[in-house]
Amino acid sequence: MTYLALKQETLAGTHDIKAAATVGSVADLFMLCEEGHTYCLSMVGARPEDDPALYEARSATYWPEIINAPLLLQHGEADYSVSVEQSRKLTEALKEAEKTVELITYPGEDHGLSEHYGGFPEALAWFQQYLGKPGEDHLFETHRDAIWEMIMWFKTSYQSE
Repeated sequence: MTYLALKQETLAGTHDIKAAATVGSVADLFMLCEEGHTYCLSMVGARPEDDPALYEARSATYWPEIINAPLLLQHGEADYSVSVEQSRKLTEALKEAEKTVELITYPGEDHGLSEHYGGFPEALAWFQQYLGKPGEDHLFETHRDAIWEMIMWFKTSYQSE
């Protein structure tokens, strides 16, 4: 959704999104299907071989030149939901398009970066860098307890049994 929002903003001619961050995001639906995910058909409405344009339209690796906001990608190297190779591929495409991008990978980490506070420390530092104003403190250390409480609420409310 983040990549699609960045795409839509550019196509609309606006610059409302000043910075963005993702964790374990799908950057290439073709890759997702190749990884064996069975929900691609229901998610897109067609198989990749039947309508590749639908997959390209939803895959940021095919249009890095229209992503204009500074983008932080975080990905666990043990993510079995979405391959870390997706974030690596998008990072390379964005660099080739001379966009502002940073990729952080975490050895042994899962899809939600469970052992790394969901990626919040780096995301908050990223947003502080691009959105912060003098005197504001949006860094993780300042808000650790509130963030941890939110993570625990999310896990208990939405974790599959």
